[in-house]
Amino acid sequence: MKNNELEQLYFEQISRISKALSSPSRLKLLEALSYRPHSVDELAEQTGLSTANTSQHLQKLKEVRLVETEKKGTQVYYSLSSPDVSRFYRELQKVGEQHLFEIKSIIDQFHHNAETLEKVDMETLAQKAKNGEVIVLDVRPEKEYQKESLPGAVSIPLEELENQLDKLPRNKEIFAYCQGSYCILSDKAVQKLRKKGYKAHSLNEGIEEWKNRGIKLAP
Repeated sequence: MKNNELEQLYFEQISRISKALSSPSRLKLLEALSYRPHSVDELAEQTGLSTANTSQHLQKLKEVRLVETEKKGTQVYYSLSSPDVSRFYRELQKVGEQHLFEIKSIIDQFHHNAETLEKVDMETLAQKAKNGEVIVLDVRPEKEYQKESLPGAVSIPLEELENQLDKLPRNKEIFAYCQGSYCILSDKAVQKLRKKGYKAHSLNEGIEEWKNRGIKLAP
């Protein structure tokens, strides 16, 4: 086979990945899988897709080996095929933020109330939480909290927040966080807490950013 033919084949194979990523729904699936493995049902619930559509999108990602499967009992779990896939996905996000004004505008609207976003030193915040000076609130699902969390954080998943308000003292500041900068669970938690009279803030970073910065997480 001639070199120019090999070159064409090479770029055709690379284009398979770009085609697999051309669907917003598949990018949402990669976002969810960048945190931990999920079953098809869990992914369908998180993304708002039907189970059938979720499965079809996952198969497209699996065809280009961006995701892989593992069977646990009767459930099949999907995960990213390697850490390289997660890094590639995050770099894609960064390029989008840097080059597309539309993305910056969307992020501003995504975090509908920018005044609730706090940029703080996480090591200092973790120490304050450990000393009981503030409450750091993890509003992700319990499974994700058990996997890794900011040291000293209290776990109350968003859907359980209103029923567990008695666990949160009203005389301390509350800093809520979730999966990452694109996650709005913490924003929703802060809205609920402020309506109840709590002094609450949404952190502008989450688990993914802290890991990338080398912050030691628990357990």
